[in-house]
Amino acid sequence: VSEIRQKAEGYGMGNARVEGMDVLKVHAAAKKALEQVRTTGEPFLLEVLTYRYRGHSMGDPERYRTQEEVKKWQENDPIGIFRDQLIAKKVASAAELDEIEAQVDEEVRQEIIDVVSKTGGHLAPSLGVVDLTIALHYAFDTPKDRIVWDVGHQAYAHKILTGRRALFPTLRQHGGISGFPKRDESPCDHFDVGHASTSISAALGMAAARDIKGDDYRVIAVIGDGAMTGGLAFEALNMAGSMDLELLVVLNDNGMSIDRNVGVFSRTVTRITSSEPYNVLRDEVKR
Repeated sequence: VSEIRQKAEGYGMGNARVEGMDVLKVHAAAKKALEQVRTTGEPFLLEVLTYRYRGHSMGDPERYRTQEEVKKWQENDPIGIFRDQLIAKKVASAAELDEIEAQVDEEVRQEIIDVVSKTGGHLAPSLGVVDLTIALHYAFDTPKDRIVWDVGHQAYAHKILTGRRALFPTLRQHGGISGFPKRDESPCDHFDVGHASTSISAALGMAAARDIKGDDYRVIAVIGDGAMTGGLAFEALNMAGSMDLELLVVLNDNGMSIDRNVGVFSRTVTRITSSEPYNVLRDEVKR
């Protein structure tokens, strides 16, 4: 790097240096450098010096933003305030809950779109479960209750709702937060994952360990209809059916995996969910 900098100075090139993992600072420096290139027509050297902590995980928030920045962001973060209200059950009425939920739903979706458009990542899967994620965090007491995401590529809204909004712009970046659940990122992530069809077996193991130890918490596996076609998922369901324990499995039936689903299981689920009895029952439940 020093040799490159010396050559750049020898050629009379402009140069600048940015240190750390502050994505906003890096973006501002890159924008300024680009403006100078466009104005002068001359090359420009921009050094971005980043640091890697504990592999591809976030470590402590202070390593990426100062404590003051994180605290200020969290204090003015309506998503965090919403989650506090939900957990404390301070919402006065259903109408108020709907209003807050709609605001948070919109903000979470926009945050995911803004960040993923810059960093890359799994956009559609995470946008598809925003409502489900909010509902899960309302219904269950995380991190005491354990939500296990299958594959994990749909967990962006979960990350934003569990104290990682300030770090979300570092998603999938060198030294930033992972694109998948990571136990060393947050106590709300209970299983390091990145492969399909594993959530039910992992959740089953947690539920069995809970009962053996005499602990009191709930375990929820969230799996899509694409991942449900994997053999490991069926093995876990078969085992769970023979054990007398409390385990909730949420099937996110969206008709997609990496591509459109194929096979008899997908056809069967589609036939059931498009049938008249199922839709009549679903409408009754909604009422």
